Amino acid sequence: ILGKQEAHATFRDARLVGGSVDYRSNEAITTWELCVGDPDDSMRAARERRRTGRLILSGVAFWVIDPPGALDARPGLPWLTGTGPLSELSTEVGKKLARLLPTGASGWYFFFASWNAHMYGGARRLTFEWV
Repeated sequence: ILGKQEAHATFRDARLVGGSVDYRSNEAITTWELCVGDPDDSMRAARERRRTGRLILSGVAFWVIDPPGALDARPGLPWLTGTGPLSELSTEVGKKLARLLPTGASGWYFFFASWNAHMYGGARRLTFEWV
């Protein structure tokens, strides 16, 4: 989904910058700082290089965010440490949302370690663009 423009791009250790849901166009748009650096580069700056991009969910069925799981949730940008298909998540909320997906839609989960919480999205189409 991240394309070929950044060969080492990954959502692993990404940071969520912001998000919005537009009910008129039925889209959820999230902005991320993604890791794009070469993990094998000898220079730290090259290994830890980041770039901003947008993940767009079109034909949104749902967009749900758990409240932070810790009272001492770290300030700053939420730190993503896990993501995948909603069908692979074993939480009760994840299972319930997976059952609510309409025909032709797919679901995804995102886990933020800094919040100890999940974000869930269900939509007909998922696209990504670099900013």
